Amino acid sequence: MIDDTERNLLADIIIEARRCFDCRLDDPYLQNMPQKPADMFGAQQLIRLYLEHFLIHLIRRHSNPVVLRRLPGRDSFGPMTKKSDTELFHRVTDYLESHLCSHIAIHQICKDNLIGRSQLQKLFRASAIWGSSNIFP
Repeated sequence: MIDDTERNLLADIIIEARRCFDCRLDDPYLQNMPQKPADMFGAQQLIRLYLEHFLIHLIRRHSNPVVLRRLPGRDSFGPMTKKSDTELFHRVTDYLESHLCSHIAIHQICKDNLIGRSQLQKLFRASAIWGSSNIFP
């Protein structure tokens, strides 16, 4: 099972790969990944950095595993998930800001940001209930 950091790093890798490569990324038999014309500066470098970060995180987590139990009644925005939720919230809001002039559906927002609809709803509901200053600095 992957943790929130790994999930976010994989999402970042996929987002940058969509910017770099002109092919389906979910084809396990893909042998050639044609590159798109230079669309966004630094996308390939970010893929490499995210992959390195992902691998380092995996090695550290599995070489020194710590079992964390979730306490009953603990809210979902406790200290364990605050950073990843903040990163996800900012990624989605940045995406929305960059598409202000476009008509996009919720399913497209979810697909492009690699987030489920219910998780997206929880994220924005929490930011509205608690206020952006408390949960999302």
